[in-house]
Amino acid sequence: MASHLLSKSSFIKGLQCEKHLFLYKYHYNEMDELSHMQKAIFKRGTNVGELAQKLFPGGILAAEESPPNYEKAIRKTKELIDNGVKVIYEAAFIYNEVLSIADVVVMERGGR
Repeated sequence: MASHLLSKSSFIKGLQCEKHLFLYKYHYNEMDELSHMQKAIFKRGTNVGELAQKLFPGGILAAEESPPNYEKAIRKTKELIDNGVKVIYEAAFIYNEVLSIADVVVMERGGR
């Protein structure tokens, strides 16, 4: 399985509050429930991703499940790239145990 130490989201959590990152990674069930404001911020991020997809129509979704199965999403992203898909939504990449999921990846001519 493709494990990761950090994602973009958890990195931001750590910048904002080291204790929050520790609880998120090691004691998730002991964290406080999300506030209405935090839920609204997450919803705004989801809305931005959906708008970004509308700017690049015709793409294929790599991370299909909610919450995403990261291992499957990474494999599917690689498969889509290898098959020459031009627009990928929710493309998942892992490097040095850092996970990144991009709202939209658009392949340019002649390269990756």
